[in-house]
Amino acid sequence: MIKTMNKDAGTGRWSWKYAVIKFLAKISFHIYYPRLHVTGTENIPSGGRIIFAANHRNALMDALAILLTNHYQPVFLARADIFSNPLTAGILRFLKIIPVYRLTDGVDSMGYNESTFENTVSVLNEGGCIGIMPEGNQEEMKRLRKLKKGIFRIAFRAAGDAGKEPEVKIIPVGLDYTDISEFFGGIVVNYGKPLHVSSYAALFKQHHQKGYNAMKDDLARELSRLMIDIKDRKNYEKDELLVKSGSRFLIEQNPGEKRSYHRKFLTERAVCQALYEYYDNHPDKAEELRIKSERLLELMTSYGISPEYTVSYSKARIFLFSLVKVVAFPFFLAGFMVHLLPVAIIHLVLSKLKDRQFISSFKYILGTLLVPLNYIIAGFFAFSHMHVHNAVIFILLMPLSGVLSCRISRFAAKLKKNGIFNSICLKDREFASKFSAMKSDLINEMGPVLKTARSRLDPAAS
Repeated sequence: MIKTMNKDAGTGRWSWKYAVIKFLAKISFHIYYPRLHVTGTENIPSGGRIIFAANHRNALMDALAILLTNHYQPVFLARADIFSNPLTAGILRFLKIIPVYRLTDGVDSMGYNESTFENTVSVLNEGGCIGIMPEGNQEEMKRLRKLKKGIFRIAFRAAGDAGKEPEVKIIPVGLDYTDISEFFGGIVVNYGKPLHVSSYAALFKQHHQKGYNAMKDDLARELSRLMIDIKDRKNYEKDELLVKSGSRFLIEQNPGEKRSYHRKFLTERAVCQALYEYYDNHPDKAEELRIKSERLLELMTSYGISPEYTVSYSKARIFLFSLVKVVAFPFFLAGFMVHLLPVAIIHLVLSKLKDRQFISSFKYILGTLLVPLNYIIAGFFAFSHMHVHNAVIFILLMPLSGVLSCRISRFAAKLKKNGIFNSICLKDREFASKFSAMKSDLINEMGPVLKTARSRLDPAAS
């Protein structure tokens, strides 16, 4: 591991204290995202001078997804306004996060970016690595937005210093979540093949803007390939429904296949890519598909149904699920009660948040700090009022009760949302018939798209 990073502002040096915190944070991260799937780590060079570039949907969790799935200690760039408090700024710098200024911070502040660029170039030139979200800001939608120029300025400036080995490489990272605000959810981290900055050097020397554009186009293409990229902002909701409906249909066609979150991601990505290729080759069909999708969306919206939760259950299955919820309730209650203090504080903080994209970040940070503290407090109470043997059992069962409580809570929430759809289907046969007919029509119209997607998921099927 490279341990001789930039010494300016304490952001680039390899730190054993930071390594310990990273180890503990990794444990919390695996608890927060038990369905974590990482691919492409073989694309990460063993030497330094690396720039990790990822799509940006989920605030701090995007940076942690990179930091905690490779062995480096990257320096990350973050928006400058979160450095306004001196204490916060000190903590952020210890965590190897440095500010980058935007026009919204004031025209005069843009000059400070020169210092930031010098700092990051210094990190790279001393064998370190940095992490950048080249879209510049975050957005909840699953789409890749226009990349900002800063990452390419840093890359070319660092690569321009003669005699530096190894050369500067940009590693594209595609991120996807089951839900950006969900605890106990899933996340996919895809490391792509590196872009060698030297490959663009000749073009950059000839014309700076052409060098920037060539690298930007290649990075955007790689990022899009590594994520679910619903490209059309104007028709996002319609295309999203097409992607989700098509992928669910393909998954249901293979009932014997293991239904992991990663498989769901791969299926949605394949359908999304096939959909936009179909649009390119058959532009006249795009409008037809979107009209059908819009009509189905309007039907669900009129009944207050979320497109995510339209799984039909039989009456027997609904009864079984209801019975499971009743039986599981005491276990949920036990876990909830022993974690009441951290849960109450987290919910209080979250109630004041306006931006949904920060929910997971606050849940993760507060949970990492408050849950262990809660166990310490409970430990003092247990050993003060119980027999040692009983106190030890109580403390050991606390984490298990918390996990069970979270799982039961997620299960109940999912059933409730699906229950709205099933309840309407049972009470309103006209709706059920109409929904089924429109869904079948949509899937039939998507036939060529699904055929292409299926062939990529399972080449033998083609």
